[in-house]
Amino acid sequence: MSNATINTMNVTIDKSQATIGAVDPMRDAIITMATQGNPHAITNVEAALAGAAPEDFTRWTTYVRQLREVGIAYGKVCDKKESTKDELALSRGRVFEKWQQVIKTGEMDKFHPNMFIREEDADLIRVYANNMATVNIPGVGTVNVVTPDKIFRKMIETWLGLRIRANEALCDADRDLINLYQGYIKTIDANKKRLNGEGEGEDYKPGLLANLKSAQDALSMSVTLLTDAGLDEKVVDENPAIVALRNQINSIEADIAKANKLISDAEEGKKEKQEQYDRVISTINRIEAPARK
Repeated sequence: MSNATINTMNVTIDKSQATIGAVDPMRDAIITMATQGNPHAITNVEAALAGAAPEDFTRWTTYVRQLREVGIAYGKVCDKKESTKDELALSRGRVFEKWQQVIKTGEMDKFHPNMFIREEDADLIRVYANNMATVNIPGVGTVNVVTPDKIFRKMIETWLGLRIRANEALCDADRDLINLYQGYIKTIDANKKRLNGEGEGEDYKPGLLANLKSAQDALSMSVTLLTDAGLDEKVVDENPAIVALRNQINSIEADIAKANKLISDAEEGKKEKQEQYDRVISTINRIEAPARK
């Protein structure tokens, strides 16, 4: 295989480094096809010419097929008006799980993984998988025809080639910035759920604020009952049940303060890095623009 340097869209990828410690031999095939403009999905012969074994090609096509399946499923959940937030989150999570498998193919070095995933990736996968065409079927009406397997794979291979280029265009500090910024977002989301609860219906899990109110209501009711029973204030204060409830309230309040502090710190950090993050994302968007048309 040639060790020539690839230069596409003003972004350079050194193929001499492509296979050193690479996680998946299909990476070379994806890069090679990208230089040719991705005229079609990679064939088993093209994969072999790029150095991938038959089992590598089979694994790759299996991963992408599974990604297509969860992308189609996510599209159905999104189109269903009755879908709950939990159903959407679960389906979206399955897309990210499979996308993580696929995007690892683009890693240059298994010892230093740095291929990044963006929150909006799931929505583009949904579009790729579901919006190939709209047809009118007599007796059924207008329906969306899902994207055929090989066309979907061509889309993903094209996109992953662009993502590899975008990754190569970033310095380590840029990649660290993306991870840091996304970490802030995850911290904010996780602690807001911890405060306010999550889930719906029978699966609803109350948050710290609801737990605090329940404990406060229980304390108020218990104090009232003991006071009405004629016990004096000191006896009521020293009652084991009252002491336990007050300790519980103090503990919950401490947890609430900690969650609010984590949110506040993360929001401050996110704000501080916003301008730098926007600059990096602008670079990525420019490189990946063909995949989003």
